[in-house]
Amino acid sequence: MAKLESKIVKIIQNILGSNAYSNKSLGLNTKFKDLGMDDIDCLDIVDAIKKEFSIKLSDDSVEKWKKISDVVKTVREYVKDEEDDDNNLEELAQFEI
Repeated sequence: MAKLESKIVKIIQNILGSNAYSNKSLGLNTKFKDLGMDDIDCLDIVDAIKKEFSIKLSDDSVEKWKKISDVVKTVREYVKDEEDDDNNLEELAQFEI
């Protein structure tokens, strides 16, 4: 599992505690409904992800998430956009005005 995916799985593990998945291992295909999450757990995960990755994420994002891979996909979009912005700034810095 890549670094981003590992971070997200650890965030979810920390929020839910070991009781939620004691008989299962968490992976990208783990479904949230199988973990017995409630609304508070979902909002806690959104908040933790916002803090960890310094991204702006609406609380409504969680409505789209069915599996852990959905969370990874959402976060990757935000992280990718920031990386693209950094690359554009580097390209512009190469030009003298």
